[in-house]
Amino acid sequence: LTVLVPLSTSDVEFQGGGTAFWSEAEIGKDSKAAQGRRPSLVMKPPPGTGLFWRGHLTHAGLPLTTGCRHVFVASFDLRPAEQA
Repeated sequence: LTVLVPLSTSDVEFQGGGTAFWSEAEIGKDSKAAQGRRPSLVMKPPPGTGLFWRGHLTHAGLPLTTGCRHVFVASFDLRPAEQA
């Protein structure tokens, strides 16, 4: 499980960026297939908004064109330790 909370405001403190996601239906399970392909979804939520997703989804932070983007990110493994 991954949690991302933006701490800075898009189009005010930075330009570009965002969190991109690629549909498994479009690229399959190999995340390398996303290289050079447009994302299925780009999220740029306001500061303080929590995004949650299962870590197996192909995702990436997109490059900024100006400014500085701050985010809080935490990842959790929900499997018991003996299965990890």
